[in-house]
Amino acid sequence: MDQMKLTEMKENAQRFYISYKRQATAVALVWGIFTCGYLVLNVIVFIQPQWIERIDDQHIPSGYFGLYRRCLLTFYGNQLQCAGAFNDFGSIDNDSFRASTFFIGVSCLVVFLCIGLFFLFFILKHSVVFAICGLLQFVSGIFMFLGCIIYPSGWKSSVVQNICGSTADSFVIGNCRIGWAYILAIVAIFDALFLAILGISLALRQENWVDNIFALGSTKSDMNGFIEDNSSSKPSMYIQPTFSVPDDDRLSDVSHNTKRSKRSNFAL
Repeated sequence: MDQMKLTEMKENAQRFYISYKRQATAVALVWGIFTCGYLVLNVIVFIQPQWIERIDDQHIPSGYFGLYRRCLLTFYGNQLQCAGAFNDFGSIDNDSFRASTFFIGVSCLVVFLCIGLFFLFFILKHSVVFAICGLLQFVSGIFMFLGCIIYPSGWKSSVVQNICGSTADSFVIGNCRIGWAYILAIVAIFDALFLAILGISLALRQENWVDNIFALGSTKSDMNGFIEDNSSSKPSMYIQPTFSVPDDDRLSDVSHNTKRSKRSNFAL
């Protein structure tokens, strides 16, 4: 009776494992797509200058400020003139903007590294890769958070005050307003934390379920070869038939014996 219960438990565990494996594959695919989307989000946040902006009454922009780039309205005409480069820290307006540029730039590099490690799915256990990428996504989110927190402390610079007014100060935006790139950066923080939690959860759940099924006595071949059929829990083995052709001497002996047997029967 105990053996029958154990066999039934193994079969139920194997069926559940197959169902779980399909669901986990779908979730992992969504996780990979969202990770690529998070990378695109990082790059947009890093290069776009619309972190804070000044819009006049006619809805004409007077200036934009990004991490390392600033676009100001020229004295003549209605065109914006941009300056600043991420590879030239001297062109960035103040130390706070430089620190934010560094942290969010590192956040982008960490996500690039995470996606580059996807090839490890063909080499290592999936749970190990999920754990590594989940930790990298968490680190990327922390760097993004630091960049967003430090950035407002640079609003007290004279260049920002020329656009946002004299009331602009650290964490006081003055006459400017938060741009869409800054809002996107805040969204990216929560996106990174969500992806990190999902990646680590996939790693832990895979390890736990595989260990539980192996504890019931199932092997990898049992799970891979298991067929969802009530009549059989394991695939049948195909045995290829073999044919041998007898030699001519043996054929002659058989024919002589057959003739003798017929004669003896006739004599009887």
